[in-house]
Amino acid sequence: MFPITQIPSQRRKRKAQTDKRLSSRLGRLGWGCSALFGLGIAFSAIIVAIIYADLSRDLPSVESLPALLESPDGPLFHPTRLYDRTGKNVLLILQNPSVTERHYLKLETQSLSSRPLKIEPPSPDTLPLTVAAATVAYNEPDYWQRPALRLSLGAEPGLAEQLVNDWLLSDEPSSWRRTLRSQLLAAQILSRYGRAKILEWYLNVADYGNYAFGADEAARAYLGKAATDLNLAEAALLAAVSAAPTLNPWDAPQIALERQKEVIQSMLKQGWITSEQAQQALTDSVTINPPPAKSQYFAPAFTQLVLEQLSTQINKKRIEFGGWRILTTLDYQLQTQAECALRAWLSPIYLANEGTACEAARLLPTRLLEQTTTSENLRASIVIHDPQRGQILALVGETTSLDVFDPSEGHTADFLTAHPPGTLLTPIIYLTSFTRGFGPASLVWDIPGQIASPLETLINPNSSYHGPMRLRMALANDYLIPALHLYTQLGPAMVWHIVHQLSMTSTSPSLETVTTGSPLEAINVTLLEITTAYGVFANQGTLVGSPGTQADATLQPWTILQVTDSQGNIWMDCQAYPDTCGLASQTVVSPQLAYLITHVLSDEAARWPSLGHPNVLEIGYPTAAKLGYTTEGDSVWTVGYTPQLVVATWVGISKTPDAKQELSLLLAAGLWRTIMQYTNQEIPPQSWPIPPGISTLEVCETSGLLPTSECPTTTIEVFLAGNEPVYSDNLYRTFLINRETGLLATVFTPSELIEERVYLVVPPEATAWAEEANLSSPPDSYDVIYLPPKNPDTSITSPEMFAYVSSKVTILGTANGEDFQSYNIQIGQGLNPLQWLQLGDVHEKPVNNDVLGFWDTQGLDGLYALRLQVLRQNQRLDTAIIQVTVDNQPPDLTILSPKPGQQFIYPHEQTVQIQIQSNDNYALAGVTFILDGIRLAQITKPPFTLPWQGSLGEHTLRIIAEDYAGNIREDQVTFTIRR
Repeated sequence: MFPITQIPSQRRKRKAQTDKRLSSRLGRLGWGCSALFGLGIAFSAIIVAIIYADLSRDLPSVESLPALLESPDGPLFHPTRLYDRTGKNVLLILQNPSVTERHYLKLETQSLSSRPLKIEPPSPDTLPLTVAAATVAYNEPDYWQRPALRLSLGAEPGLAEQLVNDWLLSDEPSSWRRTLRSQLLAAQILSRYGRAKILEWYLNVADYGNYAFGADEAARAYLGKAATDLNLAEAALLAAVSAAPTLNPWDAPQIALERQKEVIQSMLKQGWITSEQAQQALTDSVTINPPPAKSQYFAPAFTQLVLEQLSTQINKKRIEFGGWRILTTLDYQLQTQAECALRAWLSPIYLANEGTACEAARLLPTRLLEQTTTSENLRASIVIHDPQRGQILALVGETTSLDVFDPSEGHTADFLTAHPPGTLLTPIIYLTSFTRGFGPASLVWDIPGQIASPLETLINPNSSYHGPMRLRMALANDYLIPALHLYTQLGPAMVWHIVHQLSMTSTSPSLETVTTGSPLEAINVTLLEITTAYGVFANQGTLVGSPGTQADATLQPWTILQVTDSQGNIWMDCQAYPDTCGLASQTVVSPQLAYLITHVLSDEAARWPSLGHPNVLEIGYPTAAKLGYTTEGDSVWTVGYTPQLVVATWVGISKTPDAKQELSLLLAAGLWRTIMQYTNQEIPPQSWPIPPGISTLEVCETSGLLPTSECPTTTIEVFLAGNEPVYSDNLYRTFLINRETGLLATVFTPSELIEERVYLVVPPEATAWAEEANLSSPPDSYDVIYLPPKNPDTSITSPEMFAYVSSKVTILGTANGEDFQSYNIQIGQGLNPLQWLQLGDVHEKPVNNDVLGFWDTQGLDGLYALRLQVLRQNQRLDTAIIQVTVDNQPPDLTILSPKPGQQFIYPHEQTVQIQIQSNDNYALAGVTFILDGIRLAQITKPPFTLPWQGSLGEHTLRIIAEDYAGNIREDQVTFTIRR
C-alpha cells in the first residue's frame, strides 16, 4: 500500500506509461494503413493496366483511315456490285440512282472558330461551313471542347466514335468492350489527325439513307444540287438526316422538315447563327428532289437474300459504303428463263404476244393452263437449288409480274413470305414413321373414321376413300387420311422435331395446334425452306449450306461464291475455302431413309391412280416429285428433284372476303414441269444410287406382305434391311361357299354345291367403306340348310361346331338312349372327308353329357370333321358330326418398334410409337400390350400399333399374341426415355 501523499505521482507515472504504449500501437497501425492503402493503389493500377491491355489488344491501326476515306481507290469511290456466278453480268449496284459518281470535298475550318458563323459561298470542291456547323450543333454540340479520351459506357457515340464503329470496328459485335475500344480509337484519331479532319471525313462518308453517303451525294439526291450550293435551310435539313438516315426527305418528308427546324434552333442556341439568319432559314422553302422511278433490278429477291446472308459475315454498313465485288451463285441464264416462264405462265396475253421471247416459255404446257382457273390475283414464285453444293441457282420472288425491287427501301424480300405447306408435309410424316419401323410396303387404311376430332373434318380430294394400300400409294397420291392417322399415332412432337431438322424454321406450331390441329396448316413455310427440305432427300439425307441468317444455326442454301474488296483482297472464297462462308454439310436423315422417300416420290406408276398416265409430272427421265395443296385451296405447290437439282414452284391467290376460289394443282405443276425440263436439257439423266442396307422383295401389291396364292397382284418393294415382312398376306383369303345360298359351306353341304371364292377381308371399321366401294365381303354365317336334326342321345357338345382346337382335345357329349350297344369317335380331314380314322377303342358303356374321348391333334393342321357314331341293338347307326379347324401353330410375333435397347430423347420423342407385326395361319384373336407390368390395351385387328405417352426412365414392353385356338406367342423389349 502506498502512502496517501504519494498517490498522485503514481497515477501520473502509470498514465505516462499507458500513453507511451498507446502511441506505439497507433504508430504501428498508421504504418499498416499506409501499407494497405499503397497496396490498394498498386492493385487498382494492376487491374486498370490489365483492362487497358485487354481493350487495346488487337486494336486496328488508325493509319488506314486516309486510304479508306479519301483515296480514289478506296471503297467509297467504288460502289458495291453483285455479279452472277460467271462474274460477267451485274445484278445490282448499291448506289443511289440519282448519283452517278462520288466527290470528296475538303473542309476549311478556320472560320468555324468564330461565332456567329460568317455565311458565304464556299470555294470549289469545298464543303460549306453551314453543313459542318449544323452537323456539329445537332449531333455533338461539344465537339470542339470535349476531351479526346472519355471512357464512359453511358456516353452517346460522337462523330469520331461513329467513324471508328463504321470503319475500324465494324466486325465487332456491340458490347461494353466495343464501346470502350471505340472510345480509345476515337482518342487516337483525334490526336493523330485533329478534329477538323475527323469532321471532314464524317461529312464525306456519313450515311444519309437510300445509299447516299456524304453530304455532297445527299444534296444531289434529295435536293438536286451540289453541296457547295446549299443554303442554311438545306444544310440544316441534311444535318438532321445524318442523325437519323431513315427519316429522310423521301421516306419521311414531314418528319425530316420538322427535325430541320430543330437543327436551326440548336444552331441559334449555340451561337452559330444570328436570330435573323435563323428566321430567314426557317422561312426559306426547301424543294425536295422527287425520288427517281424504281429501277428494274435483276433478280430482286435473290439479290436481297445475298445482302442478308453477306451481312452475317461482313458488317452491313461496310457493304453499303461500297468497295466490294460479290460473286454470287446465281445462274444468269436459268434466272432469265425462270422469270420469262413465270411471266408467261401468269399472263396468257404475254404468252400469246411474247411467248417465243424465251425458250422456257415455249415449253409451257398451254393446254394445262387453259384447263385451270386463272385470276388477276394469282401470285407465283420459283426456286432452283443445287443440293449437292448447297447453292441457289435461281430465285424468282412472289409476284403477279416480275418484282421491281429498289434496294434503298430495305423492305422484306418477297421470297420470305410464308404460307401453309399443306400436303407437302406428308412426306415428313411418312419419313418419321420410317424411323419407327414403317416402310413403303407398310399397310395403311384410307377409310372414313380413321382419324378423330378435330382432324376428322379433313377429307381426301373428291371426298373419296381407297381402302387398304401400301404406304407408297398413300404418299404418292396424296391420300390424306393415312398420313393424318399416322401423325396422331406417331405423336406430333416427333414429327415437328424432324420438320425442324429439315430447316423449316420460319414459324413454329403452337402447342394447341400441335396437339389438336391439322399439321397441314400448323405452320407457314417459305418456298426456300421447302426447297431446302426436299434437297435433303435429293442429296441422300445430307444438308449442305450455311447457318446464314438463322438464329438457331440450321443450315440454309447459300448465295455467295466470292467476296473481294476494292484492293483486290479476297475476303471470302466459298468454293476454295468453304469455312470462310460458314459452309458445312450435315447428315439430317440416313441415306437409307432418304432413299425410301425418293423411291416413292420417283415412282411414276404409283401416281397414276390420282394423276392418270401420262401426267404433268412425267418428263422423260428419273425425277422425284410431290404436289402440294392446302385445305383452303388458296395455295398449290410442286417440288421435284433429280440428284443434281431441286426445282420448287408455288402459286397462290389473294383471299377475297366475298368469294373463295380453289386453285388447280396444275398451275404449280405446269410451271414446275417447264422449269425442270429446261434446266435438265444439258444434264445427263442420273438416278439415285442404292445405299447399303436396302433390300428388295416381292410382296402382295395391296398389303405389302408375302404373296399367297390368293393375292391377285404382286409387286417388288424396297425395305430397310431387316424390316422385310416375314408373314404372308392375310387380306385376301379363300372361303368355301355354298354357291346356292352364298353362305359358308359346312361338312354337310353337298360337294357339288361347294366352290372356292377369294375375298378381300376388311376389319369391322372398314365395312362401310367396302359396301360403298361395292366390294363383296365373305359371309359371316354358315350354311345350315343341310344340317341334320339334333339327336339328344347322340351329340357332341365340346368342341363346338366350327371351333378352333389345338393340342389335346377333350371331347364331351352324349352317347346314350334306348337299345344302346356301343359308340366310337372318328376324324376325317377336309370339308368332305374321303376316309375316316377311328380315335381309340369302341366304347360299350353309355355316356350322358360327359367325356366321350380324347383327341391328340399334335402334328395335325387344317379343317377336320369330328364324327360320333352310336350303334343300336337293332344295328341302327346314329351319327353326330361337327366341323373344327386344327391349329397347333402359335402366332408369328415381331416387335418392330421400339427396338431392344433403343433410347428416345425427351421431349421430342416422348410419344413412343409401339408397332407390332403379328399374324396367324388361321385367325388371330388379338395382341395384348403390357408395359412395366401394366396392361395398356388389346388390339384384335391390324395394324397393331399403339402410341404411348412415355415417362423418363427404363421401360419393359411385353407383347402377347394369341390365336383362337389358344396358342400364345410372347416377346418383350427394354427401352429407355432420357433427356
